[in-house]
Amino acid sequence: MEEETDALQVEYKTYAPKGEQCRKCRTPFGSLEVVRRVRPNGEEPSGRPYVHYGMCPEPEAASCGRDA
Repeated sequence: MEEETDALQVEYKTYAPKGEQCRKCRTPFGSLEVVRRVRPNGEEPSGRPYVHYGMCPEPEAASCGRDA
């Protein structure tokens, strides 16, 4: 578990600040929802460093990351 929450990693699990949205599906995160913080890779907009941990909610159902 320590590896998944280590802020020195390229991506890690954390909680998004209030008002943040998923970089992939643009759905707002819920209160105390676990998310992945990722570094920009040049293809995705900067300023949205968070994605859902697991799958994006319906109706998009796009895979945002690893299965929880």
